[in-house]
Amino acid sequence: MMDASSALDRMIERTNVPVLDAKGVAEQAALGDWILLFAGDPTGRVEVADLAVILPEIVKGRAGELMFGVIDREAEDALAAQMGVFVKPTLVFLREGVVMGVIPRIKDWSFYEQMLNEYLPLGGSDRRASA
Repeated sequence: MMDASSALDRMIERTNVPVLDAKGVAEQAALGDWILLFAGDPTGRVEVADLAVILPEIVKGRAGELMFGVIDREAEDALAAQMGVFVKPTLVFLREGVVMGVIPRIKDWSFYEQMLNEYLPLGGSDRRASA
């Protein structure tokens, strides 16, 4: 079994994804389309290891248009309350800082594609072009 903590650390290192606290979410994720990972304590959670593989793949199809970040463990509780996160791991889809959807736990690949198109349809964020 893959160690979820090390899988998450490797994904962060390999993709150079930001680890965001509340200020980072307010400043960075307020612009454009984002997927945020609330991992919780990755120890013993194989779902976190799965999401560490899946998340970069979800974003790859929209390189430059869709960003992703990992929520810092110390900021998770406060941000979870604001964003409707009740279990971890959870993916939160944001457009211009507004929560468009939340997907708890691990799902099938087709479900992520469907929800990405529903929560963050292409061409829905016009402010990115003027920023």
